[in-house]
Amino acid sequence: MSLIDIEKADVPKRKFPKVFLGVAVSLTIASFGLAIGAFITLNNSEASKAELGNGIIAATACDNSGIVVTPRESFVNRSNHKFTFNEISLSNISQNCAGKDFKIVVRDGSGNVLPISIQNDGTLITEVRVYFNQYAGANGTVDRNGNLTDMFTLVGGDSTTVTISAINGLESTGVALPEDANGDVNWNGDNPKTYWQLRSDTNAVSIVFNPSPALTNDSVAGFADARNVYRITLESTDHADH
Repeated sequence: MSLIDIEKADVPKRKFPKVFLGVAVSLTIASFGLAIGAFITLNNSEASKAELGNGIIAATACDNSGIVVTPRESFVNRSNHKFTFNEISLSNISQNCAGKDFKIVVRDGSGNVLPISIQNDGTLITEVRVYFNQYAGANGTVDRNGNLTDMFTLVGGDSTTVTISAINGLESTGVALPEDANGDVNWNGDNPKTYWQLRSDTNAVSIVFNPSPALTNDSVAGFADARNVYRITLESTDHADH
C-alpha cells in the first residue's frame, strides 16, 4: 500500500458557477485488489512530503501502472464560508480493471471516516463504490461517438446525491463506421466491438458529491469540510451488486 503526504502549496484557483472557486490536486496512486488499498494523505506538512500535483506509481492487482486520483474542492465565499469537498476523479485506469468495483473512503487526521454526502432520506454517505462495467459488445450499448452506456455505475447508495459519469468513452478499433450514400454515418449500433474497444490504460470516471439541500435548507451543509480531509483510501475489489 502507498502513503502520500502532501505539502500545502499555492495552487491556482479556477472559477466555479456562482460562489464556487475550485482547486484540484492530481496524484498518481494504486488501485489494489481485494483487501489491499492505497492511501492519499492531504492537509499535512509533517513527516515525508510531496509537492501538490506529484505522486507515486505503485504496482497493483488490476493496474500495474497506477491510477491518477484527483480530488477537487471549492470555496464558498459568504458569511459562513466553507471549503467543500466536491469531487474525486479517477483516470489512467487500465482495461484490466473492467469488471471490478472501486471503493473510496475519506478520513480525517485521526483516521475517522468522514461523511462525503447525504441522501434525501438523511442517510450519511461514508463510502462510495463504483463499478467499472465490462464491455460485452451488446448491440445498442455504444453510440456513434463511442460512449458506452453505464460504463461506470454507482453500486448501492443514492445516484442523485453521488453522481457517477465516464470522463471519456471507448476508442476506435480503426474500422470506420458505415456511411450512407451521402457520406453520413448511418451505423445502427450493431456489433459495436467491430468499431469500438476499451482504452488500454486511459479510462476515467468522475465521482461528484451532491448532498441533499432539502434536509438542511443549506446548499453546502452536507458537503465534507475539505480542511478536515486528511486521507483518501482507494481499493479495488470483485464486483458486488450492493
